[in-house]
Amino acid sequence: QANMIYWDGIVKLLNNDVSGASQKADEIKTLLEPVNNPLKLDGYDFLSGCIAMQQKDFKTAVNHFEKTNKLDVFEQYCLAKAYDANGQKDKANVIYKYLSNYNFNNVGYALVRNELKKKM
Repeated sequence: QANMIYWDGIVKLLNNDVSGASQKADEIKTLLEPVNNPLKLDGYDFLSGCIAMQQKDFKTAVNHFEKTNKLDVFEQYCLAKAYDANGQKDKANVIYKYLSNYNFNNVGYALVRNELKKKM
């Protein structure tokens, strides 16, 4: 159920419905509160980070993206973009460099590979 709410929130954000996306993020957090899993809020934090980026609240975006999955290439790319936008170029460049040399091909990496190669 939380996964369906997450994707609904992503769709709302892509349609510039920031309020609706924020509501979906809050629903995820509330729904998963009783779950005992340290990764339970990954979707919440990623969606909240994306919302903050769209609102140009880069500090909040960084705070959320720092809590996302360190093994997810796309989520780490978004963290680097948030660092970059927040003026933390050194932290962004460390992640960009790591991701530009990533050795596994997956959808997340395919989404960012060309831009990373240009940056590095």
